Amino acid sequence: MINFPKKFPSISRTITEKDRFWILTSSVIILVCLILVSISSYKNWKELDSLKAQRSRLLKEESFWKETLHKYPDYRDGYIKLAIVEYELNNKDYSRENIQKALSIDPNYQKAADLEKIVGGN
Repeated sequence: MINFPKKFPSISRTITEKDRFWILTSSVIILVCLILVSISSYKNWKELDSLKAQRSRLLKEESFWKETLHKYPDYRDGYIKLAIVEYELNNKDYSRENIQKALSIDPNYQKAADLEKIVGGN
């Protein structure tokens, strides 16, 4: 006859105080990291929203100046305004073109010459 022990051995592990400390510490670290990532994501989302609004405003302004210059092709200040908008939209070639148009209307236009230096003339 087989002699079985009266109590079967346990295959589960008991959690000690030291284990509880590390579980709690790990949980707190993970929670703090999640909070930091959430804050960073929120800031990035708000910044993206702001950049989209700024780009939308610039595109409307670009459209306005193009229409105005279509009606009044000799409006040198309009070409400068459009050049500034194009520069802010990172369209430097179009910005240079508009500066050149302003300078062709008035070769002594100092504001256009100054802007040409900033944009980087040909």
